[in-house]
Amino acid sequence: MKLKELKFIFSVMPLLTAGGCMYFADVTSREVTYPCNEDRSCVDGFKCAESLKFTQGECLPVCATISDCGNFGYCLDGACHAYSTLTVDGKTYKTVVINNKEWMAENLATKQTNGGSAVTCYADIEQNPQFIEQYGCLYDQTDAIRVCPAGWHLPSEEEFQNLIAFAGGDITTSSEIPAKRLRDKSFHEGENTYGFSALPAGYRYAGRNNVDPFYDRMGDFAYFCSTGSPLKITWMSVEIEKKENISCSVRCIKD
Repeated sequence: MKLKELKFIFSVMPLLTAGGCMYFADVTSREVTYPCNEDRSCVDGFKCAESLKFTQGECLPVCATISDCGNFGYCLDGACHAYSTLTVDGKTYKTVVINNKEWMAENLATKQTNGGSAVTCYADIEQNPQFIEQYGCLYDQTDAIRVCPAGWHLPSEEEFQNLIAFAGGDITTSSEIPAKRLRDKSFHEGENTYGFSALPAGYRYAGRNNVDPFYDRMGDFAYFCSTGSPLKITWMSVEIEKKENISCSVRCIKD
């Protein structure tokens, strides 16, 4: 449903009352949410969830996977939640809550620290002019630690371990299940169960003594910087890889 059509429904459709709360009759579009009833019940197809908008909770579309949510958002605890947003250096990014932690759901693409100092945004410009737009920047370890905005930080290895464990895997061994759940649907047919939307930006290797650097695994693997070793997600596995002297994608996590 288009925004114009949605506004039209808001302006002309009568309100219904149920259990003391009011909501729009058109709930089948799955784009309209409304307060939970006083007994925290909802109409069929919706589930009562905690809400900052309504004190008694908000009725959200039910879901089993993110596919059930369409463009509404991501699936969390059986209900479709709308993405939150974070603005960094003038660009707005989606964020998602996974296991009670708020993560960026897109790769960072800023070219400065939160203090305004310049950083190097590596990108495979020669092979793909749209690299930054599609995959964000690749940052070396020094810059990766400095680019997250105030109130957010670069994940630690432990925080990535907790993410993988929540997705159903053991970080000590390669696992196809959590990798598939964390991959974007465009990335080797990922399920993107939690809305993390991992993308295969690959990495940049600086070379020994910074001689003969090269890009590798673009469109094939995802590498995410941490305060320790990077997280690697492939078409069949996820693991913390002891890889040095590389630049990789950044996903900040809220403090």
